[in-house]
Amino acid sequence: MPPWRRCPDVDLPPFIDPGKGAGDPDETTPAPDDLDLVAKRLGPPATWRFRIPMQDGEFALLDRTGADGRWQDATILIDARRLPDPPVYDTLGIPQVHGRAGSFVAIRKQWYPEGLYRYPSGTAAPGEGIVHTALRGSARETGLEVRLVRYLLATDGEFYLGDPDDPSRRRPWRSHVFLAEPMSDTVSPAEGQAAVEARVVGGDEMLGTIHPRLLGHGLGGFHYRVGLQERALGLIGIGAGRLPEVPDAT
Repeated sequence: MPPWRRCPDVDLPPFIDPGKGAGDPDETTPAPDDLDLVAKRLGPPATWRFRIPMQDGEFALLDRTGADGRWQDATILIDARRLPDPPVYDTLGIPQVHGRAGSFVAIRKQWYPEGLYRYPSGTAAPGEGIVHTALRGSARETGLEVRLVRYLLATDGEFYLGDPDDPSRRRPWRSHVFLAEPMSDTVSPAEGQAAVEARVVGGDEMLGTIHPRLLGHGLGGFHYRVGLQERALGLIGIGAGRLPEVPDAT
């Protein structure tokens, strides 16, 4: 049962009002969260301000996303230690035992080349609370119900195309990163969604193998994703201090 369909007497994720968003997210849009309350319940997030260039195609995609007011998302690091065995083997042949700290669920988008993964996320609809966005994104991209346990990171920045001083070629973006634990145990992206694969990825593989591959493609969106993920992992003691060189990031 998806988190937004749970009954009030079930253990709901923190600060989720069972009276809001009780239906499918395509049928109802919950009121926005009070981010001060989110931070109070899950801890204040670290912050990251960024300014990153994009290429023509990805900037056009960002414009299409923002055309209906979608300018923020939620990224979820789902701790794999509670998932059942057997272990998953990564691309290096190393067993990613679920009891090993630093293993999280990652997804591959349908347009990603083989071997490229990132942590699941969801783009917030206009007026949608970011907590609801995180729960919805997890369910759709991984098939997992989750409970949010920590508010790790909040970003405030922009992407730009060409001249960074031209306001018409700049677009704002915000991300909120949460640490979560699974409340179900079947990892399988929802059929028909952009994510076509979900699997457990160890921290060593993400930092040492996947991130360099993402950066090698030269896309601003991938640079942003690597910066976001490495900062989030560093906040929980994984690969701390190994922040990537992100163009114009501060």
